Order: sequence, then structure tokens, then C-alpha cells
Amino acid sequence: MDATELHRTKVTDIAFRDPLSEETRKVRTHLLFVGVLAVLVKTYDLKLSKAPWLEFDIPTNAPQLLHGALSAVLCYLLFVFTLYAWQDFRRWRLAGKLHLVYGSFDLILESRNDLFAIAQHLDKLTCDAPLQDQIRGAVLAAAKRLPDSQSNL
Repeated sequence: MDATELHRTKVTDIAFRDPLSEETRKVRTHLLFVGVLAVLVKTYDLKLSKAPWLEFDIPTNAPQLLHGALSAVLCYLLFVFTLYAWQDFRRWRLAGKLHLVYGSFDLILESRNDLFAIAQHLDKLTCDAPLQDQIRGAVLAAAKRLPDSQSNL
């Protein structure tokens, strides 16, 4: 998501969207499929005697080959899904923080513009001297605080 998209995006669109990418969702689907298959194999005590897509027979002294293969695939998919989900979650949180920073920066710039416009019209005030001095002091204090808050971003 680039900066122009970020300005057009609402905060609620970022907060309520699915943080998972398409690749992570695919790995999640594969993880679910292999997990269900592993539970079914363990529950019904299935054994592999011949590989259906390869032309070789499994020896009878290796009945737990299917359990081991499913365990290895399940561990791999769990690791990959955790890694992808963590990256997607970090990217999602960073997009929210960037939106907050851009919004704050825009607010500071708008406030500075408003203060500049007020400062241009201070000489034309038609009020008593003490009130005029207080208004000038408030505008100057705000003008000094804005660059300080902007540098903290």
C-alpha cells in the first residue's frame, strides 16, 4: 500500500480488513487439509501399502510411513503458516500506524496554516490592548508548540 492509497483509505478499512495475504490463506487451507487427514489416519489407523501416484510398493515393516510423512508435512505447514501470518500481522499493524502518522502530520500542517492565517490578521484586531496581547501570546505559544510536536513524529 503506497502513500496515495493510504490517504484515501479510512481507518476502519484498515482496522477491519483481513490481515492475511492470499499466500497465507493458501497455506492455511493446506494446513487444515493435512491436519484433518492426519486426524483421520490416526483415528482409523490407516496404513500405506502402495503409493498411488508412484510405481513402488511400501514394505510391510514400515507401516508408520504415512504417520511420519503426515507429521513432517504438518510441522512444515504449521511453521510456514506461523511465519507468513506473523509477517502479515506486522504489515497490517504498520499500515495502521502509518495511517495514524500521516493523519497526525496532515493535522499539524493544517493547524500551522490556520495559525499563519490568524497571525496575518492579528494587526487588524479591533479589541482592547490587554486582550489583543493575550491573543497574540496564545497564537505565538501555539506556533512554537507545533514544530516541537512535529519533530517528535
